[in-house]
Amino acid sequence: MTVSRDSEEEIVLPDTDSPIVLWRDGVCQIAPKLPYSAILPGAFNPIHEGHRQLRDAAAAFLGCSVLFELSIHNADKPTLSAHEVHKRLKTISDEDVLVTNAALFVDKADLFPGHWFVVGFDTAERILNPQYYNHDLGQRDQFLRKMSAAKIQFLVAGRVDLTGESGDFRTSDQLSAGHDYCEMFVELPESCFRLDLSSTMIRRQQRCADDTSS
Repeated sequence: MTVSRDSEEEIVLPDTDSPIVLWRDGVCQIAPKLPYSAILPGAFNPIHEGHRQLRDAAAAFLGCSVLFELSIHNADKPTLSAHEVHKRLKTISDEDVLVTNAALFVDKADLFPGHWFVVGFDTAERILNPQYYNHDLGQRDQFLRKMSAAKIQFLVAGRVDLTGESGDFRTSDQLSAGHDYCEMFVELPESCFRLDLSSTMIRRQQRCADDTSS
């Protein structure tokens, strides 16, 4: 789908016929056949140094390139408009970014079978949380079986717990073990990557700065 923005710009969004779009050199295009790479999904609102450092650390650990992926759909948030997609992509003008309509990892597995997905601890925790499967462990495990059959693996980067007082650094060995697919989740060692920064923190800092200046 091509969405006209004004007389000078237009952006191609993924649709049923072309579920993957490639952002390259400031232009969205139907994705050509890409060399094998791992996928680092994110909302990139905004992209920050943590995303780039995680991408580089994962690439070194896995021994392959790692591509950012922005989905226009999200399980927890509203669908992104063409305007919002373009706004976020313009902040990543120096990177190749895959734009998809795959809200769930089971959808991403259909698009990228046999790939690694690079995720933070909190995302890995959500993948295993029955809350996202109508509180049904059977449905969760069916999802994990499908991911395993597609030969998907997750490289999990540790993250500081910002929700509690302890500020513990949580790693993949603290994920729920109540399933048979622990081998799908591989830890990215803290020695390879640790950066206690998030897009949420950056947005809060920006709002505080805006409130102070107004």
